[in-house]
Amino acid sequence: MILVDAAITLLNNRFSVIPCGPDKKCSLNSWKPFQSELMTVAAARKCFANAERLAIIGGAVSGNLECLDLDDPETY
Repeated sequence: MILVDAAITLLNNRFSVIPCGPDKKCSLNSWKPFQSELMTVAAARKCFANAERLAIIGGAVSGNLECLDLDDPETY
């Protein structure tokens, strides 16, 4: 599955997603709007066309999703 398809699947399941580069930084000018509303499928097709990674925004916008981001395997 290519990244744009994964983004659309997540959006259709009510998860807020944003495109990211290899450095994990958002590829958009601002990801703040997506903390409270979902991106449209049309916008996702455009935004994820050249994205290298995908991030899911937690909290109320994604059904109160909570997750842990552990970058150091020794931590866990």
